[in-house]
Amino acid sequence: IRVAVAMDHSRMTSDNIAAILPGSDARLRDEYVIVSAHLDHMGEGSPIGGDSIYNGALDNAAGIASLFEIARTLKASPPRRSVLLLAVTGE
Repeated sequence: IRVAVAMDHSRMTSDNIAAILPGSDARLRDEYVIVSAHLDHMGEGSPIGGDSIYNGALDNAAGIASLFEIARTLKASPPRRSVLLLAVTGE
C-alpha cells in the first residue's frame, strides 16, 4: 500500500460551557454525575464530492440538543446527586 497524506495544522480557540445543577440530597450532593456533549467540527472546508460542510454537525447538534433536554428535565425534578453539564468543543 502506498499512501500520501497532506495535513494543515492551525490553532484555534473555542469556548466550552459548564453548568452545575446541585443535588437535592444533602448527603449526596457532593457526588457528581457528568453529562456531556460536544461540537468538534468548525464550519466548512474544501469540498469533497461537492459537499463542503464538515459532516458531524448533525450528530453533534443532536448531542447538544439532548444535553439541553436532559438539563431541562433534571431542573424540573432535581436528582439527589449533583449534575455537571458540559458542552465542549473538543472530544
